[in-house]
Parts: sequence; structure tokens; C-alpha cells
Amino acid sequence: MNYSAMKCIGYSGMIHRRYSIIYTDLRFTVYGLRFTICENPNCFSQLFKVLSLMKKLLTVLVTALFTTLLVHSTPAHSFELHDFEGQATSLDDIIGNDKWSLVMFWAHDCGICKAEFPTLSEFNSRRDDVDVIGISIDGSGKKHLAQDFLSSSKPSFDSYISDLGLVAFNYEALTEENFRGTPTFLLFTPEGELLGNNPGKLSIEALENFITKNSE
Repeated sequence: MNYSAMKCIGYSGMIHRRYSIIYTDLRFTVYGLRFTICENPNCFSQLFKVLSLMKKLLTVLVTALFTTLLVHSTPAHSFELHDFEGQATSLDDIIGNDKWSLVMFWAHDCGICKAEFPTLSEFNSRRDDVDVIGISIDGSGKKHLAQDFLSSSKPSFDSYISDLGLVAFNYEALTEENFRGTPTFLLFTPEGELLGNNPGKLSIEALENFITKNSE
């Protein structure tokens, strides 16, 4: 192959590909730009930069595709949780059980959450057909703060802990809405199917009316 006959690199907005019989002119197109390779070392350096860019773009596209498939193929409410003793479980394992499940996402520094805990504790103790389940979004790094929060609040219901990113990912997959913060509620039927969600403060009266209406 006679590399000395090759021309310098050039650009064109046209989509074009051509290989000469004697390999003196090699052209190719990357995202609408046409290139011609030459013997100049700077030309090959630019070629390697282009190939590196193509690799990065391909990585981004594959990652985006994988994430999309993951959202649509993974049962969203099976995301991993831990109790405050460190034992792993999942939301699938603790919802349903022939009872309505009211899941509350909370954080140790959420004032509304602290104000809601007594009302939810009373509701949980009064209703035999409903389980209130708390999930702290504080993550392992702030687990001690979440534990202090529970010690001072003394709720009648169990709480678990997870990371904010995992909670937000699964919440969006379940509801097709962004996770806005705490408190946020999910309501599951006794069969474990998601029936409603409520970002922000929850009216117990409205909740009970909703459960009654959907139990008929």
C-alpha cells in the first residue's frame, strides 16, 4: 500500500463513502462529516480522536438503552430495603399480606414527617386491615440520625431504610412521576398492587374514604 499518495484530511457535510482501487484515497463519514486520511501524522491523530469520540458516543447510547430496558423490565417495588438491624428485605416482601399497605417515605430532618408520625401511629393501631410501613430515605450514611428520629417519635409501625437515589428511581418507575421529597405516600391493595400515591401531607379522612370506596 502506497501511503505517500494519500491526501490530507478534509471535511464535508455530505454523506459519502468511497474506497479507491489502489487505496490512495480512503474516505469515510462520521455523523455527517466526511474524512479523507493522509500521510500527515496530524491527520492520523485527528482520526484517533474521532474514533475515541465514536466510542464514547456508543457507550452513552448503550447505557441509555440499558437503563430504559431496566426500568421497563424490573419489578419497581422489589427494590432492596434494610431494617434497622441491618437485615436485607424488599418492598415486595412487606406489602400485601391480605392487608392494605400505606408506605410512607420519610427523612430524619423532615418536620412534616415528624408531625405526621403520631397520626399515622394512631391510624396503624386502629385499623386491622391496614399496615403502615415507613421507609427512611436517609441511606446508610445517615442511618444513626434516622435511628434517633425513630427513638424520639416511637411510631407504632415498622420502618426500613434505603438510599434516596434508589427510592427516586423506583418511585418514578411505579408512578411515572418524579420523586418530590418527604413525606410521600404509596398505597397498595391487599394483593400488593399500587393503587394511589400522594406527595406531601396526607389526610387520614380522605385516605379512609378512598380505601372504603375501593374495597367495595
